[in-house]
Amino acid sequence: MKYKKPSSASVQDSATLLGGVVAGGAVSKGILGLIHKDKVGVTAEEQKKEDRTKMAKRAGLVVIGLMGASAIDGKDTVTAIVKGALTGMAGAQALELVSDFSSKNETVKTAVTGSTKAKVFLAQTLGVRGLGCPCNETASLNAARNRKRNSLRMYVGHTVTEEQPASGVLALANAS
Repeated sequence: MKYKKPSSASVQDSATLLGGVVAGGAVSKGILGLIHKDKVGVTAEEQKKEDRTKMAKRAGLVVIGLMGASAIDGKDTVTAIVKGALTGMAGAQALELVSDFSSKNETVKTAVTGSTKAKVFLAQTLGVRGLGCPCNETASLNAARNRKRNSLRMYVGHTVTEEQPASGVLALANAS
């Protein structure tokens, strides 16, 4: 691998590929929505089965994306967009698959629960859901955010007078 100064053609090619990747990732979420309907009000056992089915469908989309991107050959713009879209589909669904697995696995949840930087990093990297934001669990991290909110409320409250009715954002901030 060699690093060189990017040319306008290579930047354009990379932007085209990126556009395909982003579009493919977004479209893959729509495809999953069409092929899998989440059920509500089911028992715990049925929910486990639904989760496994959803993960299997995600894995199928990953395989389709990878195989499709590997099968395409060419150097034109359309090829770059399609290859990017298939790669984006595989990438987005692979990330969601890891997140789904990590969120359901108690061992992973236990390993990343906490407020140390390493555990927060791991939880964010794995996309573990249901742990809550560490900034809400640690008073020292939450204090700066609350000070900023309170000072904004004080500032907004002092700028609005009785003669000048509040409107828009000022009304919302003043009301809370």
